[in-house]
Amino acid sequence: MDDFATAADRLVLRAMSRIGETRNWPVSTYRVQLHSGFTFREAAAIVPYLAELSITHLYASPYLRAQTGSTHGYDVIDHGRLNPELGSEEDFQAMVTALRKHGMSHVLDIVPNHMGIGNNDNAWWNDVLQNGPASPYANFFDINWNPPHISDMAGRVLIPCLGSAYGEVLEKGELKLIFENDSFYVTYYDRRFPISPRTYNQILTADPPWPVNDIASQNLIQGIVADCEALPDRCHGADGTTERQAAIARIKNRLAAAVRDDAVRQRIDVSLHSLNGQIGDASSFDGLDRLLREQYFRLASWRTAPDEINYRRFFDVNNLASLTMERADVFEASHALVFQLLAKGYVTGLRVDHPDGLYDPKQYFARLQAHYVLAVAMDIAQADANFNRINRGALRSAVEKRLECNLPSSDRGPERWPLYVLGEKILAADENLPRGWATQGTSGYDVLNVINGIFVDAENGPAFAALYSKLTGVENSYEELTYKNKKLIMEIALASELHQLALRLHDVAQRSRLSIDITLSVLKDAIKETIACFGVYRTYIIEQAVDAPDRQAIETAIDLAMRRNPKVDPSVFHFLRGTLLLKFDDRLSADGRSAQRRFAGKFQQLTSPVTAKGVEDTTFYIYNRLLSLNEVGGEPSRFGCTPAAAHSFFQTHCRDWPRSMATLSTHDTKRSEDVRARLNMLSEIPGEWREHLKHWFALNARHRTMIDGQPAPDRNDEYAIYQTLLGGWPLEPYTAGEFAHFVERVQAAVLKGLRESKTHTAWTNHNVPYEKAVDRFINAVTSESEAEEFVKHFRPFQQRISRHGAIKSLSQAILKLTATGVADTYQGTEIFDFSFVDPDNRRTVDYDRRRSLLMHANQIFTLPANALETGPALKLAVHKVLLNIRRLHPLLFLEGDYIPLELTGEHSRDAFAFARSHGNLFLIVAVPRLTNRFDILNEHLPATNSAGWQDTRIILPAELGVAGIRDVFTGEQVVPKSIGKETVLVAAELFSTKPFSVCLKTP
Repeated sequence: MDDFATAADRLVLRAMSRIGETRNWPVSTYRVQLHSGFTFREAAAIVPYLAELSITHLYASPYLRAQTGSTHGYDVIDHGRLNPELGSEEDFQAMVTALRKHGMSHVLDIVPNHMGIGNNDNAWWNDVLQNGPASPYANFFDINWNPPHISDMAGRVLIPCLGSAYGEVLEKGELKLIFENDSFYVTYYDRRFPISPRTYNQILTADPPWPVNDIASQNLIQGIVADCEALPDRCHGADGTTERQAAIARIKNRLAAAVRDDAVRQRIDVSLHSLNGQIGDASSFDGLDRLLREQYFRLASWRTAPDEINYRRFFDVNNLASLTMERADVFEASHALVFQLLAKGYVTGLRVDHPDGLYDPKQYFARLQAHYVLAVAMDIAQADANFNRINRGALRSAVEKRLECNLPSSDRGPERWPLYVLGEKILAADENLPRGWATQGTSGYDVLNVINGIFVDAENGPAFAALYSKLTGVENSYEELTYKNKKLIMEIALASELHQLALRLHDVAQRSRLSIDITLSVLKDAIKETIACFGVYRTYIIEQAVDAPDRQAIETAIDLAMRRNPKVDPSVFHFLRGTLLLKFDDRLSADGRSAQRRFAGKFQQLTSPVTAKGVEDTTFYIYNRLLSLNEVGGEPSRFGCTPAAAHSFFQTHCRDWPRSMATLSTHDTKRSEDVRARLNMLSEIPGEWREHLKHWFALNARHRTMIDGQPAPDRNDEYAIYQTLLGGWPLEPYTAGEFAHFVERVQAAVLKGLRESKTHTAWTNHNVPYEKAVDRFINAVTSESEAEEFVKHFRPFQQRISRHGAIKSLSQAILKLTATGVADTYQGTEIFDFSFVDPDNRRTVDYDRRRSLLMHANQIFTLPANALETGPALKLAVHKVLLNIRRLHPLLFLEGDYIPLELTGEHSRDAFAFARSHGNLFLIVAVPRLTNRFDILNEHLPATNSAGWQDTRIILPAELGVAGIRDVFTGEQVVPKSIGKETVLVAAELFSTKPFSVCLKTP
């Protein structure tokens, strides 16, 4: 044991020891979406079911206090409280108790990047609106208090919440001044904005004049007016802020006392009536206009946001304001409750939402680890008198020394960190998670896209590209669409962010005589072009020592931008490159270097939302070649993933990020795993798919509507509709009501896609005729009346796709549960689930049905295929068996090696196989990959025709041997064959009774 010299060192050692003894990292997780319809109590109620399924950790969506009615929890308004809509403290404790009773814990999703500001209840934001730069929270939010491009915004924040232009809203009487709870507010429907106390005098002394006999009451008001006029606009430092807050409290207390005087209250009512104006008399609103112009906020039309907003948002969502999480005080204020939950053991891991929005993610993750140890240490200190006088600063230093938070950690694995932390990081196809982050990995989109790609026939990519272009007329490549749409986002949604970034770069340029002649306009274009060419979400450059991947990302983007813009002076791009890579001009002062660093940091915070909005939320809804590839973190231009590439990925992932998450569906995926599995089948039959499409386009021409000489839907949208129907069509049998609900869900998903694509309609400008025409089209083509021919032609093809899709669904589920990382199951997807993009994928889950199916899960592999409805139950049974194996042998999956297995024979490319090993323990996994050759008729327990596999074999590693291998589903012994010098498993035998094989060899 280390011989620590100080009490702080000894306490840290105690904390680390307790952390090690109580560490409960997940082996498997189950994600639930908490909201008013699924509360802490409902979550507690499913814990026995999850325990029987062998889940080790509940994985909960954010449950700190969010905006009223939130269905997701990402709009947190109070980091210091549990969300009351989810239940009381007792309800939360009931959930924790239920988890502990079943030997489980949970991982909590947290939101450090932003807060919800769309209602009246965010106390920090309200204080900022009331007090502006003098608010103690003024720098908690990422606000540019002096935007040079807007003349009247110094010391103010823009609130783009009005339905039309400010003047129109004002003169229609929609802005109302009110007095409530001893304070004045201006209201706009259900929104309420606090008036600054320094301007109360304008309200209290507004026309008409006081009656002569109200001298006493008038004196009360004049005293308050004097206090308001004495209130300073700004206070610097903690003492000044405290003094200002006390002065405001005095004003409100005196006002509360004064309004008990009937004359004063009547006078206030008269003033409010006067200031609120009379509709039809424009000049009557002059007083309210003058009052609002002196507030620390400016109410404006929502349409001003793209150009003039001066607070950083989550993407382009006006009601989510970003935090300056790089500040230590902001970090501590927003994480205090989370660390209490961690210190008490109520929570044992965190998933961090959108770390790319943070100024310095590496710093943030390091702080999480250090403050976790600090929280545990403080919890120990509270119960031990030997530490009750310990200095917090000394303790913090001891923690940092112990964790070596300030030292490079690229040579150490993620196991060294005390707290289990995942980052919701979207990685490009060839991008690696920074090894220096104090985290165990990502939330799993990298694994999702690799597994999904395995079941796409990559050889048919060119054929698919040709048929897609010919049938839809879409000629732009995916790369070209991405480039154009990222520029579009910077022009229509994030224009203000781009302009402010250009102003920062122009300021840097003006500080050196070598760059002083570069104009603002040219710099803005260079930034826009470079971001449009960026190949990753962002880089992470904070200091001059630039990592190779970051340097490569910037160099590549700059070079591509220069090639796309040969008429632009190359020196502009060279200047931008040097600034981003923190190559300092020797002539720059310390302030100039600081400005350059700040620009580089803010640039990195913009590339991520531009990519998310331009690619995932625009291009993914235009480039419809094969919709199963249009998934978060995916690159649709890559048509599938070869087995060799998948093996390489899994080997690296198991080595470098063994406790990262492996998932197939999330609350953010565009389509559920089972929808994607069905659509992946199309990749195997491009010719047949083309002929069906040609027939459907002709058959349904009568259902299109001509709008301005163009068909609605257009060919590209219609192409997407057919894929949506194929992927989501409900399993039979279904009732008329269930089918009608399915059609409504299709219409809602298609409508969201139309608006996201921004081609014919958009969220900001609805093209109602086009949207209604598409709705009518979907209704018409899904009609099951005798007069309609489409469904008669469509259903046999869909049923065939569904049968093959079921095998792909089961196979990819097995890979999720065995190949790498911590296996995550999104709520409800343990059985077949055919959900579309949110909010469809956040519907209520029928747990009664799943409990019932689970009762029969163990029998599925021993009963005849037709003995019970095994369609949904089969996927559940696969989860139950493999999750139990994970629970019994966690180190096999979290520390075991990944061994690619070679396949031989005529159809070797149609399967995928590997082994996991840990010591003398082996798991052998083999699943069908491409299934078009097989005639799959059984809808309940689909299996491939064993004769179709012919001479296909799986070669086993020599060290595995031949004895003691058993099928984990049936318990039957599996005997490999010796052929020549090789030990093999014969595919025809493995897949004869079920469409997958998982075998375990124990010592």
